[in-house]
Amino acid sequence: MKAVIRKPLMEKRNWAVIGLIIAFTLFGLVSFIGQRILSGMVMKNKIDISAYHGAVYNFNLTVGILASAALAFFFAACIVNTSGSRRAAFIAGLFSSIAPVFGALSTVILFEIIGLPSMGAGSVIASAVSAALLIIPCFIMFCIFVFNRTLSKGSRLLSFIVGFLALLIAFLPVAITVLAFVVMPNNPMMGPLMQLSAYLIHVRPIMIALGLGILYFMNRS
Repeated sequence: MKAVIRKPLMEKRNWAVIGLIIAFTLFGLVSFIGQRILSGMVMKNKIDISAYHGAVYNFNLTVGILASAALAFFFAACIVNTSGSRRAAFIAGLFSSIAPVFGALSTVILFEIIGLPSMGAGSVIASAVSAALLIIPCFIMFCIFVFNRTLSKGSRLLSFIVGFLALLIAFLPVAITVLAFVVMPNNPMMGPLMQLSAYLIHVRPIMIALGLGILYFMNRS
């Protein structure tokens, strides 16, 4: 039986993968910190609700544009500098670069431009679509990597587990929102879960970064 030669995730242009890891991580952290700051300003009555919504929209749009541009650039660099199944994996992941900017514009795109019926749950639908755009391409990417035998078995297994957990985390806030507003409205137990979902939204890109980090650092030559 022919021995499988182990190879690093990127044989050249390692900065492209490192850039992806940093971009996903910063997207999650900056989004979380920025929205916490804006929420704190509302709680301290420094801005009113209408100003808060406007500030959140502008903040998310700015961060979304920057994150999408960075992710698209680094994914493209990974695609150009790989081949075979690795290239296919990064091509799948490239589609996730749409998610940050789409997340900021999701309600406008879905309900004003496309004209989908909101059915009284526009924010839930928009959140679900945004989560799908971010996590499903990356989950497919990890699924492709798991079958690449030139990567270490441990890194493939761990990254797949992280990707699967990220998939669950991605849609958990949507499920919590549906429970809170549709299935069990006015249930006091939903309060802590809603607070948890606000944190989980920002964990998604960090989980993707973790999966990529495992693949990169566990396969360094």
